[in-house]
Amino acid sequence: VNASYSFQSRPDYTRSLVNTFIGYAWNESSKKRHQINPLELSIIEIEKSQEFQDRLDALNDQFLSDSYQDHVITATSYSFIYNDRDRFSKKNALYFRGGLEFSGNVLRGLYNLTNAPKDETGSFQFLGTRFSNYVKTSNDFRFYRNFTDRSSLAIRVAGGLGVPLANLNVLPFSKSFFSGGANGLRAWRARTIGPGGFFEPEVTYDKIGDIQLESNLEYRFNLIDYLEGAFFMDAGNIWLLNEDELRPNGHFRASEFISEIALGAGFGLRLDFDYFLIRFDLATQLKDPSLSKGERWLFQPKDDYDQAVIEYNQTLTPPDAPLGPYSPRFNFNLGIGYPF
Repeated sequence: VNASYSFQSRPDYTRSLVNTFIGYAWNESSKKRHQINPLELSIIEIEKSQEFQDRLDALNDQFLSDSYQDHVITATSYSFIYNDRDRFSKKNALYFRGGLEFSGNVLRGLYNLTNAPKDETGSFQFLGTRFSNYVKTSNDFRFYRNFTDRSSLAIRVAGGLGVPLANLNVLPFSKSFFSGGANGLRAWRARTIGPGGFFEPEVTYDKIGDIQLESNLEYRFNLIDYLEGAFFMDAGNIWLLNEDELRPNGHFRASEFISEIALGAGFGLRLDFDYFLIRFDLATQLKDPSLSKGERWLFQPKDDYDQAVIEYNQTLTPPDAPLGPYSPRFNFNLGIGYPF
């Protein structure tokens, strides 16, 4: 039985999340672990600043508006972990985590059967708040190759899909997929990339999606005693399931998604104190799928981007700072523990 409370404060909103669940976990063997949570309840309350609310109203974006509304999550989930890594160094090791989650289906079915009243949006409410209704799966596969006791290779491939259903029409913000950050595409800050090939000149931190694909490759080596180094490359993106006119090119298209994979690379230093590890990673963007075709790779000219920046700057009013022409982009990450 688990209960938690988290609070997030940002300039544009504050978010409170109360979560509790009851579950059962067992080890099938030393390598296999299962967990079933038949009941999970989360209550999310969001207080938006007036400026942020005005921005949402101006965008007239139902997707974002629903993402930043108070809501309730009632979920059932199952997860499976396979891990054959151990403290004794093996040449090869595998790790896999897969999960499946359902939310709101039982409640919505009961409300339909009892002809419960709906609110003005046509949705049912639980505890006076709209509840989420979705199905979601996520998978994470990792392979480790130890060359010597001083060098190794780590490979990770991960993906997920969330399908919002009728009652809320979007995945809750806390359940949506995002890319970037210290444990993902390290050349981008968290929630600043995607969805798909969607482009906007100004960097925002609200980019979420229904689909995620990600892959990471990292070569780790010992420098001196407690100091390790690493070269890494990250690839991936997020997408929307459905087309959105406010986020053009943001939805998943089988013919385009490969060209919309972002690519970053970098170098890291890690301080390994046995009981914990402090990680410093510096990464640069090699391929940005939000740019026009012919401009996405770092070495290609950025004429369309620079023209879009000029047009964007013309819409600004003081004291808004104008954007400059394209230049190589670097991102520094500080983390605790290995990214995967």
